[in-house]
Amino acid sequence: MTDTQNEEIKYGEPLSTFIQWKGTDLCMDWFCEDGHQNHWDGFFAYEIECETCSKKYYPNPSVMLNKEKPDFMKDED
Repeated sequence: MTDTQNEEIKYGEPLSTFIQWKGTDLCMDWFCEDGHQNHWDGFFAYEIECETCSKKYYPNPSVMLNKEKPDFMKDED
């Protein structure tokens, strides 16, 4: 983990988590600033690139935790 990542993550704070990328397979849908919806399947998601404008992004290993179920999951009990 880099120093920048250490600064972003406050261990022990409520609702904090961290993904340690181990080169595992990932399926991800994401939106670029240009509005294009991208889809990515593969290993090593350290860097992703928009299919239309070629802008590069670097996924943050922090993941937001919610106290409440998101609306799309409310029927799943």
